[in-house]
Amino acid sequence: MNFDEEFKDLKKFIINQVNKGAKVSIPENYDDKSGFYIPEEIEIGGNKIYEGDKLEIIDINTQAQESGFSYFIDGIERKKKIIITNKGGPIPVIYGYVSAVIMQRTNGILRSTDLFIENLSTYLPYKPVNKTGEEPNYYFDFEDINKFKRKYVNTGVIDVRGKNHDYPRYPVQIEQSAHSKIQTERGNSEKELVKKWNEKKDTKGWLFVDGRLEPVSKYVSYNSNIVGVIKSIRRYYFKPDEQLKIYTLKKRQRTSIFIPIDPEGNEENVFSWYLRLHDNNLNGNEDFGIIRVEISRKDSESVSKEEVIKKVNLISNWILLETNPVAFPASRWDRMIYPILYCEKYLDSREPSKVRMANIAKIKNIKNN
Repeated sequence: MNFDEEFKDLKKFIINQVNKGAKVSIPENYDDKSGFYIPEEIEIGGNKIYEGDKLEIIDINTQAQESGFSYFIDGIERKKKIIITNKGGPIPVIYGYVSAVIMQRTNGILRSTDLFIENLSTYLPYKPVNKTGEEPNYYFDFEDINKFKRKYVNTGVIDVRGKNHDYPRYPVQIEQSAHSKIQTERGNSEKELVKKWNEKKDTKGWLFVDGRLEPVSKYVSYNSNIVGVIKSIRRYYFKPDEQLKIYTLKKRQRTSIFIPIDPEGNEENVFSWYLRLHDNNLNGNEDFGIIRVEISRKDSESVSKEEVIKKVNLISNWILLETNPVAFPASRWDRMIYPILYCEKYLDSREPSKVRMANIAKIKNIKNN
């Protein structure tokens, strides 16, 4: 994908703002993978135990000789913040790149496939053409946005799901809005790739999804060869005493299978369980090496509980096999497998040149003739 037009439009927009008297800066300590304020509030869900009548710790005694995974999907999001200070004050403009890929492993070698998506957008607050008059007056004018070829994403909209039901007014709120939209873009890209993979008739082997299956549940059934692996514990499905029990898992142990219940009280359309890939050995956090695994339970009514348990044990074995080699130097190597790290490195190699972005900082000295 050629991103020249995106860079040209961004440059023209910034020059236009400079000509109006605005100042431009790029924070030096704000890199692609950090800098966003991400809410830390935890979400509380619930559970319906499927295997047994209470949460138990289960040893995985059988050991598979070969992993059944042949396909791996991952996505990345990279951002850069530009501060444009106009008469209203500093406004964050976020330059965001999102991409996702499904890679195939054959004879131990990972290769890219035709299942690849990337998108580059600029996220900033502006007054729409049909403005209400309630937008903050320091938002950019629609006329400044509409003259360029590429679509800009408006971060100055009311989040109907949020608590305030108001326009983002503080810089950190505008950044949060951009972060949310970039995450949505990444999620949609990964969802589209899973859908396309599932529709293919020539795929052999299983697909390892780095993330939840619930967002793609309508495309996936129990008989789909797709597994979702969640590395971060941000939603708690068990009460504190049970959650603490999960942290006592040892390597090659899993919890009972359960059906997650979301914070609104709805049963999710997946079977799930926790699995420990690496022992803590007093060197990590309480959730060191612990992942949560999902498989679809759609159309599973005719499947016996014994069959589901057998499938869960087999998949757990496959995931444990994938931990060799260890996914160094990833920061979350204790919960990541090497093929996913490889996907990430591949996507990083496709990212637009950072040299172009660095040149944006020089625009503050540019004036149109």
